[in-house]
Amino acid sequence: MIAPATKISAVSPTSPPPPPSLSSPPSTSISGALLLWLLLQLLALLVAAARAPLSAKAITPTDSLAVDEMLFVQIVSAALLFPWMLGTWGRAVATALAAGPMLQLAATLGSQPPIARVLVLWGYVATWVMTLAIVRISLRVRWLGFAVAIASLLTLGGAALAYLHAEFGPKSSLPLAARGVLCAAFDVADPDAAGHITVFSPLLATFAIALTLLSLRRRLLSWKWSEVAKTR
Repeated sequence: MIAPATKISAVSPTSPPPPPSLSSPPSTSISGALLLWLLLQLLALLVAAARAPLSAKAITPTDSLAVDEMLFVQIVSAALLFPWMLGTWGRAVATALAAGPMLQLAATLGSQPPIARVLVLWGYVATWVMTLAIVRISLRVRWLGFAVAIASLLTLGGAALAYLHAEFGPKSSLPLAARGVLCAAFDVADPDAAGHITVFSPLLATFAIALTLLSLRRRLLSWKWSEVAKTR
């Protein structure tokens, strides 16, 4: 009798294993994350269209704050949900692209800022989204909770500090870095402050830190890969 041919593995026993990964691979599907992202922004549009008062002593009509409400939802929701929503480059690009039409819709409900300012705001939100995506891809899963806490501090924490300073602080202005990414976005939307390049400094500083994390991750993976190759 002829012995059955043995199945030969396509991988050579002497070939080194694939390089180690610093985080577990997320799902590549973007439908769920993009759907949630769109629903949150539609909710902001509904609040603005219904002119729901945001406080008991609200004077400014709510629809004139539609762009600010949209910026709040986009920046804060991205900061809180980025470990799941921005797990891949595909998700990040889809999230950044979907922010633009929603900002334009909010502008039609509000005070109709110039299209150039809407594009600048879109670029601001897209940069924030890609910054969080870089952090998500660069960090191990166990560090993502700390990253969410820091992102929340840069958004909600800065806004809370700016509010407390305006209510109870001295008359001197709060340093721009302490106001955080969210208040800086409001400054970009403000015609009186949008002309100052300094309003972008909190976002650009965060983006630079994220790029540093990505560079360190690549160097660490390259070093581990070289060490594995030496041991083979």
